[in-house]
Amino acid sequence: MALETCTIDGDRLNFELAELGKIGLGEEGGYYREAFSQADMDGRALVEVYMKEAGMAVTRDAALNSVGRYEGQDESLPPIVIGSHTDTVPRGGNYDGALGVLSGIAVVRALFLAGVRLKHAVEIINFTGEEAVAPGGTFGSRVMTKHFNEELLEQTVYTGDTFREHLEKAGVIIEKLAAAERLQGSAAGYVELHIEQGGILDEENISIGVVSGIVGFRRYRLVFPGTANHAGTTPMDKRDDALIKAARFTLAVKETAERHGIVGTVGTLQVDPGAPNVIPGSVEITFEMRGLDDSVIDAAQKELKSSADELKASFDKYSHKPSVISSTEIVGALEEGCRKAGLDYIVMPSGAGHDANLMARICPVAMLFVPNRDGISHSKDEYATPEACVNGARALLHGIIELDKQI
Repeated sequence: MALETCTIDGDRLNFELAELGKIGLGEEGGYYREAFSQADMDGRALVEVYMKEAGMAVTRDAALNSVGRYEGQDESLPPIVIGSHTDTVPRGGNYDGALGVLSGIAVVRALFLAGVRLKHAVEIINFTGEEAVAPGGTFGSRVMTKHFNEELLEQTVYTGDTFREHLEKAGVIIEKLAAAERLQGSAAGYVELHIEQGGILDEENISIGVVSGIVGFRRYRLVFPGTANHAGTTPMDKRDDALIKAARFTLAVKETAERHGIVGTVGTLQVDPGAPNVIPGSVEITFEMRGLDDSVIDAAQKELKSSADELKASFDKYSHKPSVISSTEIVGALEEGCRKAGLDYIVMPSGAGHDANLMARICPVAMLFVPNRDGISHSKDEYATPEACVNGARALLHGIIELDKQI
């Protein structure tokens, strides 16, 4: 049968979203499919049933990633991979991650029911532990791309267990994790569909976002020195107030980010000794910057380091994830997919990290976004309309067909 007969079964896609949404649903409406919990495992098992019904052979690797494979015409070619996750944050929503996995299944179902096989095999991966409920987040994709830090195994998770104990209770054999690793070039390309978490598509009533890249981020810890003293007896012009210094720096983060066209956020602040009648003698803050161009973040970092030096503050960069630039070839295929699906779209960056960040280490990647009401995510109020979900799957289907032709 011809590729033209491949169509997304929108009713089935939204039905599967609703059925998955019955697993881990809390009384107040939020979802509790935290990584490796029983609800997470139950949701994973249901998704594997859907994979099999869509004509895929299903396996679980050593990291418990669920992999559904729909064979292609040429066994010598590496697969095109579509992936995301079905675990949630506590009180999370039912679209973050889940829509990407189920949309991938909908794409394969369309091929399967039409009796069509592409040149490349298509794999759907439901990654484990994407949310940072598991220390570091993106557990399954980190293991797959050889970037899991085993030091995280000794950290405590939400159950009170160490991460090692938590994984072992779920059936993970730590010593066998390496079996889940994949080599550079083992996938022809990776595509991830996700709800857009910034609200731009929803606000501007645009059907699809084609992701140009995933921003890099850097996190910093600073300590501002001062002199603790009596707040009632020390004149204002005689004070060495650490909090005033931290406040000035906080404004500098905002102004520097705006000037460079990136985002910067001071997220935590700890005042010592922390009493209303004592001038702060020391203040610790943490802040982050995110942007798509690492050279721009370099310039902003240099300016803020200079500001910190003037205020006699320490300046420690404790986390750094470089940006990921989408494959121009996959972006082009996804844009053509949007056009063939008759959907309006914009090309835009992702301000949040995804499993795609890790998969970029072994293959070319790109993403699709669909509108999410008010941009709310990681919340029970997270919501994408049934139409938006189907539109995303349609763009994904046509984009994968186009990609298969090009690579």
